[in-house]
Amino acid sequence: MDMKIRILSVSAAAFVVALSSGCGLMGNPSADSGHLTAKQLDMQTVRTANAGDRIDVSIDRLAKKEHYTIRIDSIVIDSGKANRDGEVYTRVKVPESLHSGKHLITATGELPNRKDTDRIRIKRNEHVQSLKIDLEESVSPGGNQKVKIYRLLEDEGVRVLYDGTQVSPSGAAGNDDGRYTITFPVGNTLGTHKVKAIGDYNGRSKTKEFDVEN
Repeated sequence: MDMKIRILSVSAAAFVVALSSGCGLMGNPSADSGHLTAKQLDMQTVRTANAGDRIDVSIDRLAKKEHYTIRIDSIVIDSGKANRDGEVYTRVKVPESLHSGKHLITATGELPNRKDTDRIRIKRNEHVQSLKIDLEESVSPGGNQKVKIYRLLEDEGVRVLYDGTQVSPSGAAGNDDGRYTITFPVGNTLGTHKVKAIGDYNGRSKTKEFDVEN
């Protein structure tokens, strides 16, 4: 029995390119992470650093122009592309919010099994400023209170409580300048109320009062 094969909706040029590439019609293989395999990368960096320092990190054994990511614990501190030789030379900032002690630093390529890990010891100055809160001294019933918190560390998590109830969202943190701002409704109960800010570092906290009044 004779068998006939028909090719639908593929131009002759595209078909020739697909056959010569050996990869179907999916495009340039060098940009397809499916062609990458598991590999132990080679990352080099310092063993000890202060929180807030800038440190040098090098990565070798990546593919040409392969995307990479560098993390300390779960915090992404750098990402980009390797050079033509599959190498990375970069200078990154250690997050100020990290506590003293050992942390995991990880370099990852385009696949999770293309990576290298190491331990880095983070030191920090023991003197950290106490938090500062700015807010309106009085708010009308049903109005909103705007709270500004200062002296957080960069990326330091913070919780804001209003009369003991958390009003800040999960994941709230200080910005690059160590500030965090939140606005929330005060309700209709007249009298004195408390706002408390709690930073992640060493449980630093600050409380300030204001009045709800007509």
